[in-house]
Amino acid sequence: MAIKTALTFEEKVTAAYLHHAQGVDQHVIAMAMGVNMGRVNEACVAVRKALTPNSAPGNVTQLKEKRA
Repeated sequence: MAIKTALTFEEKVTAAYLHHAQGVDQHVIAMAMGVNMGRVNEACVAVRKALTPNSAPGNVTQLKEKRA
């Protein structure tokens, strides 16, 4: 199986779900999807960040904390 260099949007969501909700290790997901483990890690971080309420860009609370 050839190593892919990127994940599609659906693959990123699937990888993040498998890791965060099902507890599958990132290296196992990477091997199954045929990508480098770094791509899986990036997907997991991006999805977690997107789902965290205070991490949204332009969040007023976040901006106030940066100014203080």
